[in-house]
Amino acid sequence: MFSINIQGDNVYLSDISYTHLDRIVSWYNKIDLFKYATGKDVPVNMEDLVSIYEESLKSDWEFFVGIYKKETDQMIGVLKGKLETVNKRRVFIRLIVIDKDYQGKGFGRETINLILSYFKKYLHVYEAYLAVVEENKKARMFWEILGFTIYKRMNNHVTISQEQCDVIIMQRKL
Repeated sequence: MFSINIQGDNVYLSDISYTHLDRIVSWYNKIDLFKYATGKDVPVNMEDLVSIYEESLKSDWEFFVGIYKKETDQMIGVLKGKLETVNKRRVFIRLIVIDKDYQGKGFGRETINLILSYFKKYLHVYEAYLAVVEENKKARMFWEILGFTIYKRMNNHVTISQEQCDVIIMQRKL
């Protein structure tokens, strides 16, 4: 796993460990809130999440970090992604979850800006990509505010709640 420990003004990002998985599985299981972010529309058990985590551990270029509120050291979210492995100049954001109580307070924006600035400065990453379900308007607006634009559309790409959903791949130049 690609190790990350970054300090921001209001949040810090730090690698997760097995001890954090209880908190993360609770977010995965808030299906109504996070099914689009996690891509899971059925409950996830600890064994499933351990498997997801261990896959990240095996990769030199995947990251799986906790998002912590600096003031209290409380984990308020999780961020997962992967650096492009061919030339290591792109990052793919696969998951960001911010606890419901902390949404709309700037923690998500600071997290994304913090990680992208880090990758640009220290790893010379020049592009960031992510996928968002087209009907998830709140997420689309979040990413657009952060400067992401539509790169391409993929029709009927994922199934969520037993319905085929279109996915938008978004991109931001760093």
